[in-house]
Amino acid sequence: MKKSIVKTSLMIAVFCFFMSLGLPGQAMATWLESYYKTHPMSVDQLKASWGEPVNVIKMAGGVEKLIFGPKDVEVGYTYFLTRAGQVIDRGTTEDDGIENVSRTGKDPEPCSLMGNYYKTHPMTVDELTRKWGTPVSSHDYSNGIKKLVFGPKDVVIGYTYFLIKDGMVVDYNVTSEK
Repeated sequence: MKKSIVKTSLMIAVFCFFMSLGLPGQAMATWLESYYKTHPMSVDQLKASWGEPVNVIKMAGGVEKLIFGPKDVEVGYTYFLTRAGQVIDRGTTEDDGIENVSRTGKDPEPCSLMGNYYKTHPMTVDELTRKWGTPVSSHDYSNGIKKLVFGPKDVVIGYTYFLIKDGMVVDYNVTSEK
């Protein structure tokens, strides 16, 4: 009798273990689905809280994916799935869903994750120079963009540069050249 109880208990434990591997994602989806059913939020309420999305992607079944700029650059973008003007789900993604702008021309355009970050977290040139000091070089482009390059914080990584338009930072990146 003891052997059968141990065997049954072991089988139940193994079954529960393997079921738990699949449940966290399912439980989360069910939780979010029921959360938005019991706490409805309209797209207008969402935009009042989060501002305008950086991108809207049309999906199957009348669903739209509204992607909002990163609150934390390391975490990524927050997106909400909506249908018929109501929020139905929420998540995070590293991708804003915007195709990269062609870089074949000489004049740079802001198009990175940081470019989208500075749309929602504006920084003036004065604030930038207070934090970074004097740039080691500057270049003006025909499209109204100014590139300010700052000395390397890390020689291996290279120089940090910021793209400026109308007195505001619009993008940030690193380069190996001044």
